[in-house]
Amino acid sequence: MKVLVIEDDPGTMEVIRVCFEIYKPEVTVLSSSTGRKGMELLEQEQPDVIILDLGLPDIDGNQIIEQVRLTSDIPILISSARAENEAISKAMALGANDYIVKPFDPETLISSFEKLVS
Repeated sequence: MKVLVIEDDPGTMEVIRVCFEIYKPEVTVLSSSTGRKGMELLEQEQPDVIILDLGLPDIDGNQIIEQVRLTSDIPILISSARAENEAISKAMALGANDYIVKPFDPETLISSFEKLVS
C-alpha cells in the first residue's frame, strides 16, 4: 500500500513518516512539498491514499481536492492547521474524506488512515 503525503512543512512530514514507520511499516510513504509535484506523483505512483495539507506554497489544498475529484475517488485525509469550521466544511464539501487538525497525535493520524482504507 502507498500513501502520498503532500505537505510543505519538513517537521510535519517527518512526524507523518515516523508514524507510518512505527505503526504501519508495510506502507510506503511518498512525499511532496508542493501541490504540483504531488499531482505528478499521484499520476505516476497511483497511491492508495492522499494525506494533504491545505496551506501549500504553490496551490491551495482545496484546489488539489477539486482536481483529484475530477478523475478519482482515492481517499483524501486533510492534515491542516486550519481549525475553523468553515475550512473543515469546505474541504469536506469538495470531496475530502476526513480532516485532522495539526498538531495531531500519532494515534489520531493512524486511526483516520485506517478508517479510510478499511
